[in-house]
Amino acid sequence: MSSAAAAATTTVFVRFNPPDTAVTRLHLQSYFSNVGPVKKCSVIRQKRRKKKRRQDYEDDDDEDDDDDDEKKSEREGKGYGFVKFTNEHDAKEAKQKLNNSTMKINGN
Repeated sequence: MSSAAAAATTTVFVRFNPPDTAVTRLHLQSYFSNVGPVKKCSVIRQKRRKKKRRQDYEDDDDEDDDDDDEKKSEREGKGYGFVKFTNEHDAKEAKQKLNNSTMKINGN
């Protein structure tokens, strides 16, 4: 089996509903580790905005420069992520047990 095929069988696609839910990879790690050992979690987020060029915004004050320091968790999520398990059995079990389940975060 190729490494790409192995990754596909150990990786679970996770959709967030609503898409703007503030899910982090730590939330995914905690939730899915109840099924089995998790190797890696990813939350797909919007790209960062490019830094403004000073000559394009001569009248602009420095208040908007804080946007460049955004943390990943503050960027808007695209509504999905991935959980990679250490083995295929745990990935299959997670799909069966947690499909259509609800993960509660932040006391919701």
